[in-house]
Amino acid sequence: MDDLTDNTTPSIDYLGMLKRRKMALGMPALIVLILSAALALGLPAIYESKATILIQGQQIPKEYVSSTVETFAGQQIQMINQMVLTQDNIGRISEKFGLFAGSGGLAAADMVAMFEQNMAIELISADFNNSTGKSTSAVIAFDVSYRDPSPIIAQRVVNELATNFMEENARLRKDRAKGAEDFITAESANLDADLKRLEREIADFKEEYEGNLPSQYNFNVSTLERTERQLMDLDYRMQELEKRKIQLDAQLVQVEPSKPVVLSTGQVVLSDTDRLSALQSEYRRAAAIYNDNHPDVIRLKDEITTLQSELGIETQAEDLAKQLEGQKAYLAELRGKYTEDHQEVQNTVQLISLLESNLRDAQSQGSTGMEAVPDNPAYILLASQVDLIDSELASSTKKKEELEAKAIQLEAMIADAPQIEREYTAIQRDYDNTLKKYQELKDKQRETTIAKNLEQDQKGQRFLLIDPASAPTSPVSPNRPAIFALGLVLAFGSGIGLAFIRETTDKSIRGTGQLHALMGIAPLVAIPYIENETDLQDSRKYKKLGMLLAASSVVLLIIFIHFFYRPLDVLFYMVLNNTSSGL
Repeated sequence: MDDLTDNTTPSIDYLGMLKRRKMALGMPALIVLILSAALALGLPAIYESKATILIQGQQIPKEYVSSTVETFAGQQIQMINQMVLTQDNIGRISEKFGLFAGSGGLAAADMVAMFEQNMAIELISADFNNSTGKSTSAVIAFDVSYRDPSPIIAQRVVNELATNFMEENARLRKDRAKGAEDFITAESANLDADLKRLEREIADFKEEYEGNLPSQYNFNVSTLERTERQLMDLDYRMQELEKRKIQLDAQLVQVEPSKPVVLSTGQVVLSDTDRLSALQSEYRRAAAIYNDNHPDVIRLKDEITTLQSELGIETQAEDLAKQLEGQKAYLAELRGKYTEDHQEVQNTVQLISLLESNLRDAQSQGSTGMEAVPDNPAYILLASQVDLIDSELASSTKKKEELEAKAIQLEAMIADAPQIEREYTAIQRDYDNTLKKYQELKDKQRETTIAKNLEQDQKGQRFLLIDPASAPTSPVSPNRPAIFALGLVLAFGSGIGLAFIRETTDKSIRGTGQLHALMGIAPLVAIPYIENETDLQDSRKYKKLGMLLAASSVVLLIIFIHFFYRPLDVLFYMVLNNTSSGL
């Protein structure tokens, strides 16, 4: 039962199908083949022209001249590519070479997109070992290519692009070098102005704090120490002078200004001045003891008046002052021995009171007469020594005041020195830092000037056209052999597919095998198909039609090759050259 069921499914006779479905197999295959040939030969040829630009390194060693334009080659190429492929530049190139002439009113953005689609840049790298011995790669050149239906236009566009790349690279490097020089020059000018300002501040500071600068601190300290030593020495000297003056004053009191007169008998006669002084001393002592009507007092007073009139002098305040000092000293000595009730003490007190009264009167009246001129050599010597000491004391006092003022000034300067040093150090630090930066910028300015000259003379890194663009002889697209091969595959597949579809949809019974499968029993006898005249005419008609289609396809293929791919005479010579070279 299972065998019977399996035999009921009719099988496909593939060989018979190929015989029966020749037209269904050949017609679509021929049509697809013709269409693929027309497509392969009908597509316009696209030619690609290419130029190679070498990235030449700096011609002068970097140890001598360093360039201010330091960018990676790949980055430099991409930057220049963006500058070259601007809308204005692409419009200029399109107008110059008539690109996209048949595109009508093409928008600028679409024109740029189409140009970039037809243009290509390919970087060429090389491997090398760097200074550390590690393997690395670097861009040493790049290719610029452009595709166009016309090989001449493609060549011209590539040459124009290569020229733009080289010119733009040179301009960009010059602009960068000049920009670096201008920037460093401007910064140098700014730092020069800052230096001048700081120099003025330092000069003003030194002028304001003259003598108290940080560099003068040690000098001020040593000067203060020396001044203090001078003050100590001066104080000691003045003390010695004071002692010497006291001694001379004590001696001077004991010496009379006038030289005593010695008689022939050897008796020393007092001078009128000494006698007047003696009478005045005796008068004041008598006046302190007796009243004014006492004969001794009257006598002494008359003698004093007579001598004063003879000498032409009145009471001298200086003499009274000396007597007053002497009496006060004598009173102090008496008080050390006696009480205040003692008669000698009371007499001395009255005499001091009288001397003070006479001294006040003499000071109020002033001297109206001529003072006696000392003629005692001893007195004159002592007086001159006293005057010399007084002069030296006055000079020492003045010098001491000057030294004390100087010491005070030095102490104030030393006390202010830390703050002044901080301010001066801050200004000096700013000046030193600015000067250092200025010197560094000056060195860089010289380097940038040399680097600018390097770029202007094109001695730095540059683009060098080593392989100019040439007119291509063969297109890069379309790939006609590939299209033909694909057409053959599609033609064969479409024919087989259509024949298989026709065979599977046909319900006719063909052959004893199908009949046996359907009936379940084998037929007794099979009568072969007998062709009649109509079948023969149809067969001849199909053959003629096939031959006509084949001839038409060959003719069409030759026409397409001649007009759309390459002229037949050119192909003939190409084949002939290839054959000759192969032999």
